[in-house]
Amino acid sequence: MLAYVVSLSLFLLQTEEWAALKENLDLDEEVRPTCTMLAREGFSEQDFEKLMESRPEVFTFRASVLKQRLKYLHKA
Repeated sequence: MLAYVVSLSLFLLQTEEWAALKENLDLDEEVRPTCTMLAREGFSEQDFEKLMESRPEVFTFRASVLKQRLKYLHKA
């Protein structure tokens, strides 16, 4: 179990990055994996703000759905 927690933490946003984003945008812990994926794609805090205003449902997507949509956007 400890190995799983350690390996999972390597893929998430760093604690200080997540804390700042969470505080500034009033995010829940459950969207941290989604935010991590988007941050790795180059999203900035301003991009997250725009996304929350225009498409808040993106933060409810499962990881697999988000990966498919990002892959599609890369191809477009």
